[in-house]
Amino acid sequence: MKDEYIIINKTILEKRIEECDKKISILCRVGHNQLGKDLEITNIAIAKLYSEKHTLNLFLSESTPLIPEIEKAIDFGKDCIREHSYIAEDWNNTPIIEYHDSTEEINRYISNLKLDI
Repeated sequence: MKDEYIIINKTILEKRIEECDKKISILCRVGHNQLGKDLEITNIAIAKLYSEKHTLNLFLSESTPLIPEIEKAIDFGKDCIREHSYIAEDWNNTPIIEYHDSTEEINRYISNLKLDI
């Protein structure tokens, strides 16, 4: 199976992590005044929020910013054009730039591109 990548909004994840922290804080304060079944329900809710927060932080820690990856791809494309072209002259001594096909190098770069966004 080939790796597939998706784009996610870092700011939305960070806001959701903040929301989890606020809810955890509120539930911890409420939990001090609870007993029995109510305390158990509160503890389960806190555990779920910690789990969600951990998962969101994991997504962020394994992500790669999009803009630098795009810039690397553009720079790579420019380098391929420079490396695989040469200047010749036509019969009027007018410069002609000829480009060689660099599809293989570009495909190799794209297949190795990791966008955990």
